[in-house]
Amino acid sequence: YGAPLNEKFSHMMRAFLLVFLFVLSCFSTNPGLQTTLTQNGLNFAKTVALEILNQKVQNLDLPPQQGVTDVTLLGSISWSTSNTVLHSVVFPVSGIQILPGQGFYVYISGIAAGISLNWHYERVDWPHLSGSGLATIDVSSTSIELRLGVTAVNAKPYLTVQSISIDIGQISIHDSGGADWLYNLFISILKGLIVNDIQNALANVIKTQIDTNLNQLLANLPVNQNIINIAEIELGLSAPPIFGSGYTTFPELGEFVLLPNKIPPFTPPIFNPIVSSSYMLEVSISSFVLDAASWAFFTAGFMQGRITPAQVPDTSPIQLNTSSWSTIVPALFNLYPNYLMEVELKADSAPIATFSSQGITVSGKGEIDVYVILPNKTVVPAFTLGVTLSASGTAFINGLKISGNLTYLSDSFYLKASYIGPFDSSNIDTLLKFALSGIVIPYLNNYLAPGFIIPLIEGVELLDPVISYYNGFVELSTNLKYVA
Repeated sequence: YGAPLNEKFSHMMRAFLLVFLFVLSCFSTNPGLQTTLTQNGLNFAKTVALEILNQKVQNLDLPPQQGVTDVTLLGSISWSTSNTVLHSVVFPVSGIQILPGQGFYVYISGIAAGISLNWHYERVDWPHLSGSGLATIDVSSTSIELRLGVTAVNAKPYLTVQSISIDIGQISIHDSGGADWLYNLFISILKGLIVNDIQNALANVIKTQIDTNLNQLLANLPVNQNIINIAEIELGLSAPPIFGSGYTTFPELGEFVLLPNKIPPFTPPIFNPIVSSSYMLEVSISSFVLDAASWAFFTAGFMQGRITPAQVPDTSPIQLNTSSWSTIVPALFNLYPNYLMEVELKADSAPIATFSSQGITVSGKGEIDVYVILPNKTVVPAFTLGVTLSASGTAFINGLKISGNLTYLSDSFYLKASYIGPFDSSNIDTLLKFALSGIVIPYLNNYLAPGFIIPLIEGVELLDPVISYYNGFVELSTNLKYVA
């Protein structure tokens, strides 16, 4: 029979608890889970992105410019700008819209900024008329329009800039010096240069932030998580994002793979998340995810183990000794008086999870094999029980952690085999309920209580999260806040 409880069976329970909490916290044709960003969520993301962008464009150095311009009657005029700095940028009006079936449309209007630069001009031929100075420039009524698409690269979302349009509204240059007619000529050249510089600078900054910073964050999202070197949960995109009216949904696999590369023999069912416009982010997890985890650990042989006398607390009213069982199974005590015992537990099949509006119910069938330890340490079978167990599960959010709680619901059993002759097994029911509700369930909840951290992008936290239960799936709905 199996390894000791504090090794194999204990690892199984820890693993299943980790899976249970991970499922409650958090892409095959049908997804196992779906993450939905609502319009409110997009507004939040846009606000955070503009805060970061605004930091990047303050005191932004623009490249120096130089050239030669031919002027009628004057000949060639060389000119240059240097120490050009973009500063005091404000984005007063902005918005983001979902383009159904396409991607995102982002607009920023009423942009204002200041620019300072050194300028110089000089006639190439004699007489070498020249001028120089420091110009301050005000830019206003500027707008940006941006169209973004989202594709899948290595099973992760990847943002692409489909188009970008920057319209420079008004430019006002403040300076004095130089011959009026030549200075005014240079100012007309300078305005054209400034428009081009601002357009290029803003376009480059936006593209850089998307291509490097935002896509790097997306590239760092984990698409699999190792579970005690037995299985991995695959979280990659199972299909391209869905752009609906007021929401964007990312379908994810949610599939457990038994290492090295064995997948469940069943596929996710179709389920339709409940999208609430009052929240920013919603994560919907179907029962497939928990069932796939159950299949993986059952197939790996981790849903079995045994309990030895040393593992039963001294305070327990029932010990693994036939004397303690004398009134429950008299035939056992009569045949083996005051002998030590061992109990082996094993599942007959992978437990099944059911999600409903009442919560999560996990049911499974298995066997309980009772053994007697002879004085020479030989272990002999006494009897075998067939057991059906049902437990309920709920989850709650605690800061950045999600914790869970299991509650005993019911059990049923029957005497599957007896090696000590016929006996009345009805008294075992009380013992079984005591063991399951008073020992096993509290033991499991002891591991559930500390919870597990919900993986989030650095600087983003959950705000007023709510967990809801539906037929076939559970949903985490939450608002977000940026604290970085």
